[in-house]
Amino acid sequence: ATPSELKRHFEKDSQNGIREFNDLAGALRRLPMYQKINSIKISVTNSSLQESANHLIALLNAKPEK
Repeated sequence: ATPSELKRHFEKDSQNGIREFNDLAGALRRLPMYQKINSIKISVTNSSLQESANHLIALLNAKPEK
C-alpha cells in the first residue's frame, strides 16, 4: 500500500474500532521493509474484496515457470 492508502485504511479501521489510529506512525515506518521482502506483492488498492480474492486465486492456480 502507498502511505496515503495505508492512512485511509487506518482512518476507516479506527472509526470501526478495529485498530488505533495512533499505530499509523509505526506502520508507515515499517512500510519500506515490506517492499524489501522477496515475495509476491498483491496490490489491493481500489479493489473490492472479491476482486482481490479472485486475483489471489488466479496466482495460486497459475502454473510455475520452468
